[in-house]
Amino acid sequence: MHLTKRRLGCAAATVLVAVLLAYLVAHRGVQMVVRNTGTRPMKNVRIELGGSQLAVGDIPAGGSAHGRLSPHSDSDVAISFDDTDSTSRTIRVDTYVTQGMTGNLNVDVQDGQLRGSKMEPTTGF
Repeated sequence: MHLTKRRLGCAAATVLVAVLLAYLVAHRGVQMVVRNTGTRPMKNVRIELGGSQLAVGDIPAGGSAHGRLSPHSDSDVAISFDDTDSTSRTIRVDTYVTQGMTGNLNVDVQDGQLRGSKMEPTTGF
């Protein structure tokens, strides 16, 4: 009987550790939200951050897109997209990230111009 309780305790601890690790892996990196507050759609939007790139697709006027990236190196943040006339544009966001950084970054773009950004870094777990 005592051995069975010990095994159940070990199994429960193993499951708890696995759930905690899965949570930490799923929530590492920087959660990005790009809002198109302008009157024109943004096509083929890509987020570039710390050596990583994430394609988030098209963002209609008034819409937004999001994704999570883990910075592999220290760098600034850039949003690249195709304008309505198929001109490729890149906007540098006034935010700098470091390798392994976690948090939330909200970026507002209006008619091809950066209108604002807010970085909320997180610490610990």
